[in-house]
Amino acid sequence: MAHPRLSKFVPRLLEMYFTLDPTALDEYASVYASIPQCLRDEEKPDRRCPLAQLMELHDTLLADHVMCEMYSKRMRTLYTECGSASPPNIKPLLEYSAQRRRVYIETVPQIRMIIAQQRMALEQQKFLNVTSSHYMVAGQLEQMTYGTPYLYSASGVGSGFANMNALQGAAYGQQAMGIVAGSGSHVLAVQQLEQRWRAVE
Repeated sequence: MAHPRLSKFVPRLLEMYFTLDPTALDEYASVYASIPQCLRDEEKPDRRCPLAQLMELHDTLLADHVMCEMYSKRMRTLYTECGSASPPNIKPLLEYSAQRRRVYIETVPQIRMIIAQQRMALEQQKFLNVTSSHYMVAGQLEQMTYGTPYLYSASGVGSGFANMNALQGAAYGQQAMGIVAGSGSHVLAVQQLEQRWRAVE
């Protein structure tokens, strides 16, 4: 069940179940079961690079972090065009690949960093919301039990709170809202970076 190609196996497994013929599953599994799933633009170390004879590397194990350059339709199309030329000319593919890699370095790591930061901010917002609710409930219970002899206020939070718990709950709630308000610019930045990358991917 944990195999990365599970979604490809299931239809063939169902076909075998209903037809009592394992041919489709057997043929697919015999070819693809041992081939690692394409990581697309994920950089990983110790990957093999199977390239054509005109290229510099031949099934070489690369220790550095590398990504598959040939997963995209654009790159495969350019590869086919270069190979179909007479004589075959790999130069346009290599030039485009170098330009594509520059855009990748300028965009994708930054996208991933922003997304990671936003995930952390979301967890912080959840924590602040839960903490705010805790203090607000405590403040309501305190008000019902002891009444409201004094009103409390704080700069940046407001005034008229029945007790310190209610004030603290409002303060945490404002912090949570501040995180939400600041996320819009990050979404826009990610969209712009992603558009740059998709234009050359």
